[in-house]
Parts: sequence; structure tokens; C-alpha cells
Amino acid sequence: MGTWWLTLLLVGVGCAKELYVDCDDGIDTNTGLSTGSAWKTLGRVSLGTGIAPGDSVLFLRGCQWRGQLVPVSGNASAGAVTYAAYGDESRAKPLFMGSVDRGDTALWRRDDPTNAPHVWTTGWMGEAGDNVLANPSFTTDTDGWSFYAETEMESSSSRDTAVFSSSPASLLVYVGHHGSSTSSVQLFTTGLSIIAAQSYLFSFKAKSDHTGAQVADISLMKATSPWSSYASSHSASVFNLTSTWTTYSVTYTSSVTATDGRLTFSLGGPAMPAGTTLHFDDMFFGEVADTRFNQDVGNIIFNDADSVGVKKKKLADVTKTGDFFFDEDAHSVQLYCEPGNPASVFDSVELALNKHIISEGGKSYVTYDGLQLKYTAAHGIGGGSTHHITARHLDISYIGGSYLGGYGDGQVRYGNGIEFWEAAHDNVVEYCRLDQVYDAALTNQGTSENTQYNLHYRYNIISNSEYCFEYWNRPEESVNHNIYFENNVCYMSGYGWGNAQRPDPSGRHMCFYTNSATTSELVLRNNIFYQAKEAAWHVFYPFEGLADVELDYNVYYQTDNDSTLIIVYDTEYTAGQFAQYVAAQGKDKHSQFGDPLFDNAGKQFNVDQDSPAVDAGTVIDALAGEPLVDYAGTSVPQGAGPDIGAYERSGAPVTAAALLALALPLCLVLL
Repeated sequence: MGTWWLTLLLVGVGCAKELYVDCDDGIDTNTGLSTGSAWKTLGRVSLGTGIAPGDSVLFLRGCQWRGQLVPVSGNASAGAVTYAAYGDESRAKPLFMGSVDRGDTALWRRDDPTNAPHVWTTGWMGEAGDNVLANPSFTTDTDGWSFYAETEMESSSSRDTAVFSSSPASLLVYVGHHGSSTSSVQLFTTGLSIIAAQSYLFSFKAKSDHTGAQVADISLMKATSPWSSYASSHSASVFNLTSTWTTYSVTYTSSVTATDGRLTFSLGGPAMPAGTTLHFDDMFFGEVADTRFNQDVGNIIFNDADSVGVKKKKLADVTKTGDFFFDEDAHSVQLYCEPGNPASVFDSVELALNKHIISEGGKSYVTYDGLQLKYTAAHGIGGGSTHHITARHLDISYIGGSYLGGYGDGQVRYGNGIEFWEAAHDNVVEYCRLDQVYDAALTNQGTSENTQYNLHYRYNIISNSEYCFEYWNRPEESVNHNIYFENNVCYMSGYGWGNAQRPDPSGRHMCFYTNSATTSELVLRNNIFYQAKEAAWHVFYPFEGLADVELDYNVYYQTDNDSTLIIVYDTEYTAGQFAQYVAAQGKDKHSQFGDPLFDNAGKQFNVDQDSPAVDAGTVIDALAGEPLVDYAGTSVPQGAGPDIGAYERSGAPVTAAALLALALPLCLVLL
């Protein structure tokens, strides 16, 4: 048949396209349709234009990106949108980072060398460049600015030579009726060229004699449909105007490189009084050296994770090297570093921001495969109302640390590796490595009425996180069913970077907080639970459906037989009381307590031939007709039964022929 036939089979349906992203040689204005015409930035990918269900967006191995990925949904008929890798397989997986680099000495300064000689600040705004607006003071006309108002708003704009801040005129906007939306009345300028990761300053003077007059928003966006956001803002863009000329400003960091930027004043909405007159003058837009932070900094990672900083709530508590404080008002960070400028003391300094690396709220039919996610102060992957999400072969590390607004006394910090928030179903996390997560490596949870079902977490390796798996859902009207946690390795829970910094340190492989949702078919089996700081399993009272929770065919191990192993409500069982726990709780009847005998603990987690995990598991279901394989791609089972844990003891990886056979039914229609 020729080689084209084999290529077609491996592609699958053959109708979707591949799009390429290259951090070095890509250009955001390219088509993305070939390696020679690749896109460059995460911002361009997150715009979503040009990406359709069934497509694959491929990132060059060995490359790294900073920022946030917002995926595009696929659908049941065309298939998932896949975000994966291409290029030399000997190179590192594509790396997405939720941090900013502060490894340059010019980015740190001492604000008070006399009284605080060891406190170094990063984050300030420098001098702005040239003004790119051609008619900033409306010298002869209103060229460069356009006005839009819905017909019923009875609003208008004009040049006013009687009222101005700078001679000879200002721009007058009259808002007859405010409308229900802030976008009902708009003032805007287009044709702005912007560069990804560059900061920009927009400033203007404005006044109004009407009480309550305001600018509801100023957005840097795409000039045409779908009017996507092109930047994040470093400062508030809602301004209450007064009767005197006042200078207002907003700074942006562009997420894309584009030539069709648009600045839009939103002047409608219920907050704007009807019959309001506003005046604008002295417009400025240009590049600026702005190193401030528009999100909380929740962690600082030094020397490629040799050590991390210690976040403090007050500047007065920053007293030893590594302590840091995030100043919400100044959008800056103060770091104590007695040896000197942090960028000269450490080889690398990464400041993790309060922003999910992948934000997938409301998305469906998305696959992430073969990527790295590191250094965020929020979630690695987060978002609510998701379905048909697959995350596989991901490496996720150093996650979380920001304060969670509105919870507790302001000291609550958060950050999960992968979180499915409310209304999640038909999602799979498999063959992933998660390490050093502040809260839970894996979790599904919610606080408003929702249903979660068909969630599979399997063949993952999780280490040095506060919780390996956190489970709960509320309120009592919520429903959870068919949740499976299978063939995972949970290692050293509570021994990660976040434990010592928490106001509530624990360390649990399985953390079951108070659960009022109707719960059934919650299954945890074939897992290895090795050394938890507090307990392998802790259940908090009350937990709806506890009697029906299935724990079985697991291997538990604590290095100290007197250490706590299980806590069910107020009853504790030590490692030496494993048999009593099984008898009293009716769980883990086929499970064992004993050293799993890892061949290479802390690295690969495959087990020795004499391990109690070998051939001791139970058969789990394959998903979507796929052959069941372990973390390394080895067919399961190899012996008399499946092994417990993420690795099957022996045997060859699944062959290309087997994968080809799996693809065959999909492709026959094309031949």
C-alpha cells in the first residue's frame, strides 16, 4: 500500500491539522501549520483562533514558555484538541512556567540600605518610552479615536475647544443613557503594535462635572472579532472621575505579538449616570519598563529548586535569608538576602505567580500529553465544569503557595497539581509525575450543587506533596459517583516544601474532608502508600457514603510501626495496628502492610521481584478500548495478576503494532 497508508493510520482520522509552536524561531503572525511557520508564544495559542476540534497543537521539545495556556474545546464528533510535543525525543519535554525570572541583578534594589540593608525589593515601574499615539491632545481634530454607542444610548463624541487640559482642545463624550452593559458606550483607538511579554503604559487626563462619572474599564484587546484580550493589567482600570483634571494610568503586559491592538474605554453600564459629560486629554501609550506583579507571589524557587523562599504575611517578619513579603499595594516583593543581591547570590531566582498554568474552566474534549508544568503559586491545571479532559505523561512540580482570598483569617494558602472543580465528568489523569505540591496533587471538589462522575486517576507517581489525593464535595444536593484512584504511587506525603510553611501542617496520602454529597462507587485500589507524615488515610466527620467507599488491594508502609497510619473520624490506628483497622472498618481486606521494596525509591518507583506488590493487585478496566499499560508502557498484567503500584514488574513495553491495531478500526473508512 505504500508508506502513506501507514502515516494515515497513525494520524487517525486524518482530517484534523497539526499546529506548531517554537519558542526560539516561531512568529505569532505565522500560520502555525508547519515547523517552518510555527507560532511563538502561549498567548498566541491561548487566543484560540485557527484551532478547531480534532487539531493538535504541538510544542517544540527543549523549549520553555512563561504564562498561561487557555485551551480550546474539542467535541464528540471531531475529537479532542490535543496539546502535546514534537521534535527530538532526547530533549526535555516542553516546559510551561507560571513564574517570572528575577535572575538579573538590575531587577533588585535596596530601598532602605541604612535600616534594612539585607532587604531587597523587586517590582517597580521605570521610565516610559515614546508616545505612539499620533494625536494625543486633539490638536486639529479627533483623528485616531473612534466612538461607538448603541442607538438607544443617545450618546456622542466631539472635539471641545472650550474645555481642555492642554491647548487647543479635548475630546468630549456625552453619555445620554448608560445601558445595561459597560460596553454599550465605547471610546477606542486601533492599529497598535505590541510585543509579547512587553509592558505598556497608557495614561490620560480626564474630568467630569457629573457626580458618579467613571471609566468602567480600559482594555488592550484585538481590534476585530472575537475582540480577544491581548494583555493582563497591572493596575486597576476602573476610574472615578472628578471635576478637576486628573491624570490616570494603567499598565499592561502583552500576551501576544500583534499589529492589530486596540485600546477601548468602556463608558456604559448602570454605574454611569444618564446625561453625563466627560472630557479626555493628553493621551499616552508607549513601552515602559514595568517589573511590578499583577498577581500575588506565592513562592520563590532558587537554583532550579535547590531551595525555596518562605512567604511572610508582614514585612516585619522578613528577618532571615529566604523570607519574603508580597506588597499588594506596591505590587512588589521584598526578599531578605543577607549575602547580597539575590541575583548574584543564586544562579536562578523564579517568582511563582498566583495564576493557573493551564486554565481550563468550562472546557471539554481536551488532551494534554507529554508536557512539563512548573513554578506556579496557584494550580498546575485548574477550572470548573470540565468534561472529557485527559492529562497524561505530564511532569508537574513546585505548585501553589498563594493566599486564597476570602478564606479563613487570610493565612490560608492553596495550590493543587490538577483540580477538577465542580460539575466534572469523564476526565482521566494517567501516567503523570507530580512532585512538591503545596496542597493536593490530585483532587475533585466543589461547594455549590454539582455532579461529578467518571473520574479516573491511574498509574501516576506522586511525591512530596501535602496530600496525594484530596476528596470532598458539598452541599448535600451534590452527587458523586464512579471516582477511581488506581495503581498510583503515593510517596512521602507531607515532606515537601510547603509543609513547614503551612499554618495547618499534616501530610496525608488520602485526605477525605467533610463530605455531604451523595457518594457511591468511590474506589481506591492497587495503590502503594509509602510514608505519610500524619496518616495514609484521614477521614473527617461527617463523610456521606463512607460505608460504600472501596479501599482494597493496596500496599501501605510506614517506617515506624508506632506512627499513625489511618484516622477515621476520631479513631486512630498505628502502622502496627493494620489488622485491627481492617477488622474494625471493613476496608482493605486484600491489602497489605509492608515495605514495597522500591528498586530506586525517589526516582522510578519500580519494585523488586520480592515486593509484596508483585502480582497482588486486582484487574482494573481499560478505558476507551485502549490496551492497559503501566507508567512505563508495559502491558498489564505480566504475571499471575496485576502488580500494585504504577509499574508492572517485568515484560516489554506495548508494541507499535498493538497501537496500530488499535487505530485500524478508526481508519478503515479512509482506505
